[in-house]
Amino acid sequence: SSSSAASDVYKRQVPSVLKAYIDQIIVGGELDDRGAAGLAGKKITFVVAQGGSYKDGAPRAGRDFATGYLELVAKALGATDIQTVLAEFTLAGIAPGMESLVDAKNASVASAKHAARKRAA
Repeated sequence: SSSSAASDVYKRQVPSVLKAYIDQIIVGGELDDRGAAGLAGKKITFVVAQGGSYKDGAPRAGRDFATGYLELVAKALGATDIQTVLAEFTLAGIAPGMESLVDAKNASVASAKHAARKRAA
């Protein structure tokens, strides 16, 4: 069994609507962070698209707080099979000043598609 979710990231964090949803689905005794492993045995995949990059060495390195939060929530709810599929530089070719990153975008998107297909298989 698997689960998936999609959401935008605002100001490097999950939007309040997604946070509220997470708060609503955490149910004491079934899906909580106190030993009820409601996500145990489930394959959890987060697909993340970033306009730029937050990896080490990037100008905004370390500013992706949303991915870590989502992974932490999944782990706290008992998930052990968690994978994040990442596509970076998705604004390259769209946002001014990112023209030189179009090749990096294309490679990252292709890699993310491949990883998502492999994960879904």
